[in-house]
Amino acid sequence: MQKSKRTIIPLLLIALILAVIFYLTLRNPSSPAEPLKAVPLNALAVIQVNDFNALFEQTAGNSRLWEALKELPGFGKTDRQFRFLDSLYRSVPMVKDILDRPPSYISAHLTGKDRISILHVIQLPDRYNGKSIGSLVSSLAGTGARMTDRDYEGIVLHGVEPAGAAVEPFTWAVYRDILM
Repeated sequence: MQKSKRTIIPLLLIALILAVIFYLTLRNPSSPAEPLKAVPLNALAVIQVNDFNALFEQTAGNSRLWEALKELPGFGKTDRQFRFLDSLYRSVPMVKDILDRPPSYISAHLTGKDRISILHVIQLPDRYNGKSIGSLVSSLAGTGARMTDRDYEGIVLHGVEPAGAAVEPFTWAVYRDILM
C-alpha cells in the first residue's frame, strides 16, 4: 500500500504538470484580424488608405477627376462621407487616433440596381474597442438618434438613424478589433 502511494502521487503530479503545459501551449491568444480580410470578395473596388488626411485633401481640392467621379452613382455619397469623416477627423481626437492608424480599406459594393454601397474597414488601436466606439457613436449621433442592434452570423450590427437630415443613417460593427 505504501509503495502504491509513492507511485500514484508522482504520477498525478506529472499528469497535472503535463495538463498545464498542454493547456498553455494549445491556448494561443487570437491574433488581431487583418482589415483586408474583412472586405467581402464581391467588392467592385478596394482602396488601401495609408493617410486619411492626404485622401481628404486630394478629394477636397481642385481634382477634376474627383469632380467628374462625384457625378457617378455612389461617388456623391462617398464624397459626402469623406466630408463628414474629415470634419470628425479635425474636431474629434478619438476619430483622428482611429483614422491615423494605417492601413485601412474602403470598398465599393453593388447592392442594388444603380446602388453602390461603401464599406470602410479600419483596424482599431489597442486602446479602443466596441464599447468605446459605441460611446463615441452615441455621443456624436445626439439625443434624438434611433439606435438599433441586430445579429448577423454572430456579429452585432449597430444601426444609427440620426434625428437631423445632415447625416444619413449608417450601420457599424466591431469584430476582432476591426471597425466596419
